[in-house]
Amino acid sequence: MPIDRDNLRDLLTALGIIAVAMLAYSLLLATPAHAQIAVTDPPVETATAQTASELNATNKTLAQDLQENTQTAQSVTTAGGAGAWQSNAGYFASLASNISPFGNRTN
Repeated sequence: MPIDRDNLRDLLTALGIIAVAMLAYSLLLATPAHAQIAVTDPPVETATAQTASELNATNKTLAQDLQENTQTAQSVTTAGGAGAWQSNAGYFASLASNISPFGNRTN
């Protein structure tokens, strides 16, 4: 079938009108789509809850470690005070005085 160059413009105009009509029909008269809002996957949710629980426990442990490490760092870097240590010199002197009245017996 030969193409009539005189009627080509009319053919393209008709195709354009049909395309616009089809687009308008599909946009205006189409039924709305209903999206699925929530999807549940019990194995994944269980694994996620377990991971969250483990991370929570790890965070608590790290917070305790940070507190203990901070206390240790402050105790070894803060000047002044001898800490809990007390000299045993007085105790040893009393032991020596308790032993000395008996003398040094070898027999």
